Amino acid sequence: MASEIANHNLKIHLLEISCFLNNSYLRSPHY
Repeated sequence: MASEIANHNLKIHLLEISCFLNNSYLRSPHY
């Protein structure tokens, strides 16, 4: 049970990181 919750939180954390990286990448000039 606890491992399932931890796994779920990890997935959410990874989604937040990927969204943050995508936003910062889109805001920064990339050539």
